[in-house]
Order: sequence, then structure tokens, then C-alpha cells
Amino acid sequence: QMEDRVTGVRLKVDDLFMAPRISRELAGMVNADAYINDWTKSHANFFRAVQIEKNKVDHANTMNAIINDSVDKVLASKKKVSELITATNNNILLTEKQKNDNIDKAVSDYRKEKQAQEDAMYQKVQQASNDTITRAKSIADIAQKQQDSSRADLGLMISN
Repeated sequence: QMEDRVTGVRLKVDDLFMAPRISRELAGMVNADAYINDWTKSHANFFRAVQIEKNKVDHANTMNAIINDSVDKVLASKKKVSELITATNNNILLTEKQKNDNIDKAVSDYRKEKQAQEDAMYQKVQQASNDTITRAKSIADIAQKQQDSSRADLGLMISN
């Protein structure tokens, strides 16, 4: 019998990633023989998987920013090339039709290239998203099984 003594305390925090820090701080404040644990230790595999997925999302966002920057640079280069084509056309006295055809072709080529880049990026992001969702579902299933197992183990310990 434990009489009327407290045998355990569970805290719920708003930011689940703060659990390790909070448990360390509590360990420094508690003046008793106590075992302090947080979910990142009891579910270490799940925590690492969540961290990996979070890092992947951050990486994808970084890559997206880099690609957008590259697209902006390509657009600036295309504009300069277009200006050079226009200047060249003016210098060699091409007819207005030839100038328009050249510009239309340059614009068309640029749109095709940009569309191909956007399509490729969309496919990569979509695949990464699908992979992340699949992994998250698997992680959630594993976490649920671990939680069910822990509850069953706790039930056995209490009944004994």
C-alpha cells in the first residue's frame, strides 16, 4: 500500500518538443528521490522519426527557396538575352515580322522551360509530401502500438 502518498505526476505541455528541456529543469528542482522521464525517451524511435520528417520538410522549404532564387536569376538572364536579341535585330535591320517571330520564339521557349521546371518541382514536392504522409502514418501506427503495449503492461503491473 502507498497510503495517501503521490506516486506519480504527469505534465502536459503546449509544445511537445519542449518536453526534454522541461524534464531537465524539473530534475534540477525536485528535492526527492524521483525518476523523471519524458516522451522523447520513452518513445525515442518515434521522436527521431518525427525529427527526421521535420528536417526533411525544412530541407524541402530551403530547396524551394533556392529554386525560386534560381528561377529569378534565369528570368533576369532571359530578359538580358531578349534585350540582346532585340539590339542585334535592330542592328542588322530585320523586318518587324522577323523581330516579332524571334521574340515570340524566345518567349515560347522560356515558357516551356519554366513550365518544365515547375512540373519537375511539383513532382518532387508531391513525392516528398506523399513519402512524409506515409512515414507519418507508419510512425503513428507504431506509436499507437507502443502506447497500447505500455497500457497493457501498466495494467498487468497494477493488477499484480
